[in-house]
Amino acid sequence: MNRFKDAIQPMSALIEADWMPFTFSMNWQITRADITITFEKGEPFCSFFPVARGLVERCEPVLKPISDDPALQKSYWASRMTRNAAVAGQGGDSPFQGWYANRSFPGDAAPAEPQPTPRAGKAKPFRS
Repeated sequence: MNRFKDAIQPMSALIEADWMPFTFSMNWQITRADITITFEKGEPFCSFFPVARGLVERCEPVLKPISDDPALQKSYWASRMTRNAAVAGQGGDSPFQGWYANRSFPGDAAPAEPQPTPRAGKAKPFRS
């Protein structure tokens, strides 16, 4: 979500902004003292996305072993082996870059599995 920078870590928060009559702040944790941290003109310094109120509260997370779902476990290991093979063959500063660039996460499940519904479109731009 938020980009990483040397000596500074972006913080995350869930903000119910639909009722707030004021702005919110982007918070950063400085991870190393005595260093100048600079944001260049045009460099993103904050990422956010809207979440409908109550969505988080309606989620009911369940923690269980992946082995409880043999098909999911098989798919996970197949994907992991493919990724490991791709990473081993790359090198460079960002070994995952090529592998992720060639993956299509929405609908990337095996053809026999139900496919996720594609996103309807892009987010609307902000009005000024």
